[in-house]
Amino acid sequence: MIIGDQDSDDDGMVDVLETEDFGDLSKCGGNDEDGDGLSNFVKLHCNSEPTKVDTDGDGLDDVAEIQADSNPTVEDTDGDGLTDLREVATQLTNPRLVYTDGDSISHGGEVNNGTGPLVADSDVDGFDEFHPA
Repeated sequence: MIIGDQDSDDDGMVDVLETEDFGDLSKCGGNDEDGDGLSNFVKLHCNSEPTKVDTDGDGLDDVAEIQADSNPTVEDTDGDGLTDLREVATQLTNPRLVYTDGDSISHGGEVNNGTGPLVADSDVDGFDEFHPA
């Protein structure tokens, strides 16, 4: 019987999670089952799937998500309407911040409106997008 935070094989992975993800206790915490550069222990610590390179399927692999300080288990960490991949690779915004430029419009709202999420006054009219002229 596997209970609580028991690590009966002393590999750094809780038995419950190891059994859930691998089916048994034969894997080692230091191994990298999916070959993405993150150990099983790190993946389990981040609540991501140790057998998937991109746990949330957003196109940004778990290594890049962790480097960007985003959540590898959620496609849109900050809930602003842009996937973490789009924030990191296309818009160059922070996937943990809803808005960057101080105009109180989310990154997703800015992109959908055709304004820039990194500049409060994208249309250069002297007013930010939240307070248009």
